[in-house]
Amino acid sequence: MEEKSHDQTHHQIHDQFVVLGRQRNRITYELLALLPRIYEQGIYKEHKCATISEYAGRFGGLSKFVVEKTLKLHENLKNKPSLQAMIATEGVHKVALIAHIATPETDNLFAQKVKDMSRPALQELSKELRKKIEINDEVMRNVEARTSCLAAQESLTVSLDPEMQFLFLNLKKELEKMAGVGLSNREALKRILRKMSVEKVGSGNALPFSNDLNDVSQKRERETSSNIVSPQKDENGKNFSGEKLDRVGEKLSGKTSGSRNIPAAVKREALAGTGGKCAYPRCCRPVEHLHHAERFALSHNHRFIIPFCKIHHEFAHNGLIINEKMPSERWLLSLNSNANSNENGEEENTKKVRIDLKYRKYRAEARSVQVDKLLLRA
Repeated sequence: MEEKSHDQTHHQIHDQFVVLGRQRNRITYELLALLPRIYEQGIYKEHKCATISEYAGRFGGLSKFVVEKTLKLHENLKNKPSLQAMIATEGVHKVALIAHIATPETDNLFAQKVKDMSRPALQELSKELRKKIEINDEVMRNVEARTSCLAAQESLTVSLDPEMQFLFLNLKKELEKMAGVGLSNREALKRILRKMSVEKVGSGNALPFSNDLNDVSQKRERETSSNIVSPQKDENGKNFSGEKLDRVGEKLSGKTSGSRNIPAAVKREALAGTGGKCAYPRCCRPVEHLHHAERFALSHNHRFIIPFCKIHHEFAHNGLIINEKMPSERWLLSLNSNANSNENGEEENTKKVRIDLKYRKYRAEARSVQVDKLLLRA
């Protein structure tokens, strides 16, 4: 009992710390939103401060870096009032991600994205749009603009300390002996990672990440499907009833009787199609969410399941991806979720947007209730 009480005390201390951190952030955002007015009206001079940075540090505890960033951002947002207002609630760093891409015409739309999307998802959207604007100055300059979905290419750089270098070079030497040829560092690392992934898949602890592993997954899918569909008798040798066969067929087709749980066969098929990677074009992140392209709240089935990483799952639920039910090469990126269209017509899409807005509102309310509970507990 004493140990349990001790754990609860630690939990309460952590909750209190989280609440205070969020309160501090909220206050900091409001302080930053006031800075441009204090600077423009010269209020800082009335309090014997030589610079606005000195004033912000003395009376608000703000760093010189964040002060300069806020004032520079304010200049860029003079004709974008909706994004300017977001600084007080979402913070300067989040707004800065999208400020240089937004135009007066897209101000309201980008402000909504800043409010609804997490910082990592917003950063990914910013990178993708910046790349498109570099290629074509006319791309994404108005609210109706649509472009193909292509994640911004990322490169991963890892620095090896002396011990890691020693271990890697030893493994590389063994691989070269086995292959009978010299290998570059890049090729050696690829072979090491591929071998580890195959071993993980064999033990059932990971998802496939290469073409070779796709074959393994597809083989398992074929074996599973044949085991489920072919036999017409149960384990006792009795014939399946028509109702039982219908239930098996529903599991394989993705249809359900209202359960949100995705059947295992449907999950395997979806993951095998992308090799365990996010389905968004050019994204190399592992799958974290299985997304219903045909919203479950509307259809109550699992016919259109798309594997996504956390970031591109946010893209989908913020109405950024058009033509979700089509092959990924036909997906389009659009800021205006109300302008989204698909093969099932505008009416269904309007419902889908409404469902997504309800989903985001529910998430926001849930977070608010959680914070309120923590405040009462604290």
